[in-house]
Amino acid sequence: MENNIDKAMQYFEAWRKMDRSNLKLHQDMHHISPDNHFKSAEEFLTACWGKFNTFEMYIKDTFESENKALIIYAFEDKVGAKLICERFTFENDLIKEIRVWY
Repeated sequence: MENNIDKAMQYFEAWRKMDRSNLKLHQDMHHISPDNHFKSAEEFLTACWGKFNTFEMYIKDTFESENKALIIYAFEDKVGAKLICERFTFENDLIKEIRVWY
């Protein structure tokens, strides 16, 4: 059985490969970051699809609970190294919420 960390990593892999068919997003998914708050999967994908998929991520730590996964990772861009934390909340094996801190 797939655990919550695996489900979150599948999201990152689908994003990296630009494989929208493997994104398991709840239609009412919320994506909340310091810059935006999207209130549906469609709104999020319309604004963000095709962006942020060219960097190499380095997993620093993970944690999971009954319906959540927390992934902390680092990556480098033109500005320098960044540390990101993303918390995934699942409902019926679909991503219901992604909250991002950086």
